Amino acid sequence: QFQYQKALEMYEELFMLAGELQRPAQEAYALRNIGDWHMKLGEDQKALELCEQALELVRPLNNFDEEGQILILMSDVYRALELHWEAMEYAEQALALAPKVADWDLEGDALRMLGYAYGSLGYPPEAIEYFQKAGSASRQKENYTGVAHAWKGLARTYFSNRRYQEAVEAWKQALSLYRRYHPDPFQTRVQHRVIKNSF
Repeated sequence: QFQYQKALEMYEELFMLAGELQRPAQEAYALRNIGDWHMKLGEDQKALELCEQALELVRPLNNFDEEGQILILMSDVYRALELHWEAMEYAEQALALAPKVADWDLEGDALRMLGYAYGSLGYPPEAIEYFQKAGSASRQKENYTGVAHAWKGLARTYFSNRRYQEAVEAWKQALSLYRRYHPDPFQTRVQHRVIKNSF
């Protein structure tokens, strides 16, 4: 909790400074990160409001990198709020931006969010297809944590549809990648616990 509060204070100071210097791109960046920390605190509606402000600031700038990150976060917040059609809408917007973003794995993130949305709405074949596409896109960007997230999404979808052997194999793939590529050992342990508790 203390860590979250310090992070919030840092980004709030950045937002104020960016406003004083009239730098809307930095304002949007700060707002997105403030929103992300509010989401981590379970304050999803506040996170959504901050993301909407950030999106208004960044869209006139044609800063597709920042816009893509905001859209992915908004999709994730709507997912947390169990508003899956809205989550899908923002993931699709992010996916449309992906060809304009070269520096990070926007395509993989957007495809994965679509997989979550379709799975939550009760369309497992579509969810599986999007998670598979997400894994391929992330692999092309050498984003192996993203590949692991895609395997985890596949595993949950298989498990929810009683395809237990496929779920186990997908979990194994995810855990292997988390252990190998995730920079935070604590997070790897958390992922392992999530996997164990899913069965």
